[in-house]
Amino acid sequence: MYLARDMWKKKYFNEKKKSPPLEERVQQLQTDLDQIQKKTVVTMDQESKHAAQTGYLKESEIGSIRVQFTRMQHDIQDIRHQVEQAKLRLTTDVKLRNQAENECRSLRHELNQAKMNLNHIKNK
Repeated sequence: MYLARDMWKKKYFNEKKKSPPLEERVQQLQTDLDQIQKKTVVTMDQESKHAAQTGYLKESEIGSIRVQFTRMQHDIQDIRHQVEQAKLRLTTDVKLRNQAENECRSLRHELNQAKMNLNHIKNK
């Protein structure tokens, strides 16, 4: 029982050491994606304004719709990313809670065994 728990802990801590660099990389990629999307929105905005100034009203309207669509897509991606992060945190918290409960049960069992052994020694 202890061997399995120790192996699990060792695997857990090894994986935990790997996660910060990966999280940093994900954050960097997310930042890069945000910048690219913002540049795209700005470019589309400028094109629609230019089209409106030159008299191409329909193209201006289409550009505005595209800009709105791109912004909405970006917002949706942000929300999805937040949901994924929340799921990961929740999963981790649940696993840690289960581990703590199992360890608590194990410690209670050990305590009860120790108490029984002590009572047995006192009775002799």
